Amino acid sequence: GLAEGFGHPCVMTLVSYWSPYSERSTLVSILFGFSFLGNVLAMLVTPFLIELLGWRWVFYLAGLLGVVWLVFWVAFGSDRPSNNRWVSKAEAEYIEANLTDPATLFNKAEPVDVNEQLSPDPDRSNKSLLLEGGRNPEKQRLLKRDNFEVEEDEIPNPTFWQGIKYLAPWKKIMTSSQIYAVFAANFATHTIGFILSNWMPSYLTEVHGASLEQLAYLTPLPYVAIFVMSLLVGVLADRMRSKGMHIRNVRKIMNAIGLIGPGLCTLGLALWPWFIGPLELEVAVAFLTAAFGFNAFVHAGFESNFMDLSPKFAGIIFSISFPPLFIF
Repeated sequence: GLAEGFGHPCVMTLVSYWSPYSERSTLVSILFGFSFLGNVLAMLVTPFLIELLGWRWVFYLAGLLGVVWLVFWVAFGSDRPSNNRWVSKAEAEYIEANLTDPATLFNKAEPVDVNEQLSPDPDRSNKSLLLEGGRNPEKQRLLKRDNFEVEEDEIPNPTFWQGIKYLAPWKKIMTSSQIYAVFAANFATHTIGFILSNWMPSYLTEVHGASLEQLAYLTPLPYVAIFVMSLLVGVLADRMRSKGMHIRNVRKIMNAIGLIGPGLCTLGLALWPWFIGPLELEVAVAFLTAAFGFNAFVHAGFESNFMDLSPKFAGIIFSISFPPLFIF
């Protein structure tokens, strides 16, 4: 669990450097979708492994897969397209030139605090930095940090706290209303997601009397639904953007569907016995499957919005959005 905590922020940072804004929703949705496919495969394979080889082999196989992934990552992976020998120069230039959606840059009519740091201001010079920061080296570094101009060797042998201080424009991040909107969406999404995932087997067995054999083929269905929908919603969101819809509206629509849809489905589970009659096992699974399917829309909503707000700091923003959720 401790090691896994490094995974998602790193993935978010990598995706922010590898996804052109016109294809970002598709890439993020496919990425998260395949994580749910992994859940399905684990549910199907684990019982057979335990029966044939014993429970220890579940952990052996999981660790072995991690080592196999590491081999491929070392061979083919890199932090940026320009550092990857398997990517052509033309493709790398295209990707890195299109990381930021022009619609989110310097929008003075609707200020986006963090977006205004996405690329250096061409009119900003070393002279202006000197004027704003005076001759105080620390103030100059902070200004250059906020303008994406700090180089690693400008802070020789930094202490731990200096490294944290210069890592990101913390004040602008923590005072941005857009950031807190994303935090709220993340909290709402994963709260209902964790509840459904963790309690679904108990709910089906204790309330509807599902047997272990039934759970074996019913429990994966919601994860199959979210996987399939993930492959579709990203393409839909990018299509809406290419047709001229503002990225802000695309994200709001996708996120609304991804939150309201599961809410209505779980509400249906509660109200069905009151207005229609006994809730059969098959109907309950259908509601849960639909809830997971609707939840896939958030991949093209707030989960892509981390990179819209700030590609460079997407991993940091993503990581600090989770502690309140786990405390809850």
